[in-house]
Amino acid sequence: MMITLLVCFFLLTGAHPTFAQGPAQLSSESVLQKSKPVKSNLQKDVALAGTLLAVILVSLFYFVCRNKRRSNLNLQTKQDIINRQNNELLALVKEKEKLLIEKDELIERQHNLITEKEWLLEEVHHRVKNNLQVVMSLLYTQAAYLHNTNAIEAIRDSQNRVQAISIIHQTLYSESNVSLILMSDYIKELVRHLCDRYECQHRKISFKEQLEPINLDISQAVPLGLILNEAITNALKYAFGTDGGQIIVQGQILYTDAVKLTVADNGVGLPGDFNLAETSSLGMEMMKALSKQLGGSLEISGDAGVIVTVLFKIENQLRMAKL
Repeated sequence: MMITLLVCFFLLTGAHPTFAQGPAQLSSESVLQKSKPVKSNLQKDVALAGTLLAVILVSLFYFVCRNKRRSNLNLQTKQDIINRQNNELLALVKEKEKLLIEKDELIERQHNLITEKEWLLEEVHHRVKNNLQVVMSLLYTQAAYLHNTNAIEAIRDSQNRVQAISIIHQTLYSESNVSLILMSDYIKELVRHLCDRYECQHRKISFKEQLEPINLDISQAVPLGLILNEAITNALKYAFGTDGGQIIVQGQILYTDAVKLTVADNGVGLPGDFNLAETSSLGMEMMKALSKQLGGSLEISGDAGVIVTVLFKIENQLRMAKL
């Protein structure tokens, strides 16, 4: 056992033992001589295995380093992309915030302009109404110096026409909407004024109003108001005797872009030879001209009473609203 261990030691270390010459020594030398090729082959195998292992380790280390470097490059590229996208997103967010601020400023500016416009329109309506009141006062003063009945009556009719326009501006000035006028409110105010002017209560004349809620722009409200004033004034002046009577004012929406307005009384009616086309009085001429201005038609008919009908289309800039 000891000899075997020594042999193995010497084979591994390459040392050459020196034993005394003898049979045992010769036997050991013989064993050593036989073990030399085995040792040489073992050393070669070990060297080859070590070299192979070293190559494998180096290769593994190279591939690990290369993969790590490649991964780092990929990560860096992705990080650069993410950073760029973050910067672009941040720029977009800042741009959005800037646009929102500009939008708010534009909305506020628009609101201020609308408010200023409405205030200016209110002021215009107020001043027009005041100027019309001045005109009415001048007409009233002028009538005080007249003694001719026809002249006084003409001035009185002119006052009513001016008042019909003045009521429109007063209504627009007092309402929140300075561009549209609710005709039902306007007609009621006009009827009230004419009733006071012609003493309807004393003369036993009553009014009945059947009005749908129609909103009109001032460009059509003024001529329509003047037509109403003429029709109602003529009925108050000529239709009734001492027994009085009734005047019916109807405002009807026929379809989306048309309005029918009717003033009817149960008075004495029209003369038998009445012809609207041949009538040349100032009031009739005004109603015909104002109907054309509205882009509509005017009809006057009736035997037991008079019916004045105005039919016109609502223009594109006008609107109707049922409130």
